[in-house]
Amino acid sequence: MLNQKEKVLLETAKTFHALHTEKKELQRTAEDLKVRYEDAKGKLEEQANQIFKLSSDKDRQNEELGCLYEANQKLESERKYLHQELEETKLKEKKLSHEVHEGISEIEQWETEAAALYAELQISVVNETLFEGKASELADTCEDLEHTNNSKDMESEQLKELVSKLQG
Repeated sequence: MLNQKEKVLLETAKTFHALHTEKKELQRTAEDLKVRYEDAKGKLEEQANQIFKLSSDKDRQNEELGCLYEANQKLESERKYLHQELEETKLKEKKLSHEVHEGISEIEQWETEAAALYAELQISVVNETLFEGKASELADTCEDLEHTNNSKDMESEQLKELVSKLQG
């Protein structure tokens, strides 16, 4: 019986020792799990912070994107307006260029006509001068002829008087 009690006691001591070893292993495993849990908890908190930061960044970027979209719309609208103005300016420029060419042609016509009139005026001045010269010559000739005629008339009178005296 003693032997049996010793056996039971020995068996109990082995079981106790096995339980004690298992308890220590479980404690180590629990400590390891606790450390891993704390690591995982820290990583989860870090990831939550990163998610929050990324979410904030995303919200900010969405706001910036909205502002950029509005600015892009305004720029596109302004570009279309400026393009339309450019087309209108080109049309005005073309019209003015055509008017300038017509004006230049008209000026050239007037210049040609003025040159022709000036040439005619110069010819008229020359003709007038020639006419005045000829008129002066003619007047002088008329005067000479008149003077000669008067002389001849006087001579004729003298001859008539002489003939009358001689006849008489």
